[in-house]
Amino acid sequence: MAVDINPAIQIVPDMPILPRRALSLVAFASLFSFCAQVAHANAESPNEVTIGTLVNRIDAINLKESTFDVDFYVWFVWSDMSISPGETFEIVNGRINAKAESDIHDVEGGRYACYRVQATIIKEFDLYKYPRDRHHLTIEIEDATSELDLVYKLDSRNSILSDDFYVPGFTASGGMFEVTGHVYSTNYGDPNLASHSKSVYSRFIASFDIHRPSGAAALKLYIGVFAAALIGFLSLLARADQADVRFGLGSAALFAAIATQFVIATNMPETSILTVPDIVCIATIMSVFVTLLVSAVGLLLSNKGKETMARRLDLAVFAIVPAAYFVVCGILILG
Repeated sequence: MAVDINPAIQIVPDMPILPRRALSLVAFASLFSFCAQVAHANAESPNEVTIGTLVNRIDAINLKESTFDVDFYVWFVWSDMSISPGETFEIVNGRINAKAESDIHDVEGGRYACYRVQATIIKEFDLYKYPRDRHHLTIEIEDATSELDLVYKLDSRNSILSDDFYVPGFTASGGMFEVTGHVYSTNYGDPNLASHSKSVYSRFIASFDIHRPSGAAALKLYIGVFAAALIGFLSLLARADQADVRFGLGSAALFAAIATQFVIATNMPETSILTVPDIVCIATIMSVFVTLLVSAVGLLLSNKGKETMARRLDLAVFAIVPAAYFVVCGILILG
């Protein structure tokens, strides 16, 4: 008996078993690789630590030793319980003299710790305008681990200078806080690392500006120098033949200017530049020396019977030298 087969129905052979299994393996391998990459990325992401500070005061500024002492609070908030950023932070531009745990407790999603720190910060002060100097002071904090393991996040809302912030002899302004990445271009001598290796550390910086509030410090510093200069200039008002008076006043003024310069130098740190006090003292010594030189010339003219010429020389120098001296000093000190 013949069996009719519907020509619309076609029998398609089954897909080979091996390709199906191969596709399944490829899909599984891709999924596994993706999950592994995600897990690896999560495992190597650095711990994020929120950091902030309250700067209480500056206890002392030592211009001669290029340091200042600061008292401040610093706090950390983090989520990974395996780290303790309050125990591993360092002050990179100074040293910690005392550190006390102020508060530590659990918070939502992590842990909070606050420390009171007393530290000595090293600062290269710019003393060119001393004692009308201005300075930018910083407190720079890093963790002992690099950015591969820990990154600071700034608590900008709560980081401030204290309402009672005080700097002896200065007035403070500003109060700036930031987090940056600091690069160290070294392998720290590790032979397993390339010689051109670099490491980046997360750095928290609290900074503020200070300046002297009035000209009282400048007046106290320069009063002796200006007095010495005036004594030297007044010697020109004596007659040219009064050698004892003129040379006596000039010599006293010269020694006073040199002594004042010595006193100023002993209160300032060593510096390779001429500061304003140095220049003022040098100008004073040169001006007094000019009066001594004019006294010698005037005495010589007087002995030759040229008293009128000697007097004109005295008056001319008395009008020019003091005016030039005080203009130069005013520009240096007030400029």
